[in-house]
Amino acid sequence: MTIESAFAKLLVEQRAVSQFTQGDLALRAGIAASYVSLMERGKRSPTIETIFKIALAFELQPEDLVKRLRLYTNEQPATLVVGEREPCEPERVPNARTLLAINVLQRRKKMGLTQKELAELAGVQRATVGQVEHSVYNAPTDLIQKLAEALSVPVARLFEPACKG
Repeated sequence: MTIESAFAKLLVEQRAVSQFTQGDLALRAGIAASYVSLMERGKRSPTIETIFKIALAFELQPEDLVKRLRLYTNEQPATLVVGEREPCEPERVPNARTLLAINVLQRRKKMGLTQKELAELAGVQRATVGQVEHSVYNAPTDLIQKLAEALSVPVARLFEPACKG
């Protein structure tokens, strides 16, 4: 199942549970009702910020919505590699673009790839990788999925906060 179709299914189900119309969700999330409709039909790939706005509109933590999305895509949770990261206390994700930027950059460097090499593996422009790594691009889910595949990690791993200390 693609991430777009998985998100569409999740969105329809959560909207029913919350007893929201498309208009209710759009108003609460600050997005257009037509955009909600397109996402529910799998016709649009939501950006990170849109996913977070929707999670908050449903009064969910964004990371909980991402975990549920992982279930729909049959994506396995990231496993902890000794020495790679320490377990963290759960915390609210303050800025998804920043987490994506940090994790893409760290993973790319750990794999010994240049931006150009990562771009080629992901099938995107080098400038796009640079914009993601500099946190200036609100990446759509299809791009995030391509980067995750090129970096050999689950999508959710790209949004995990690094531990402090």
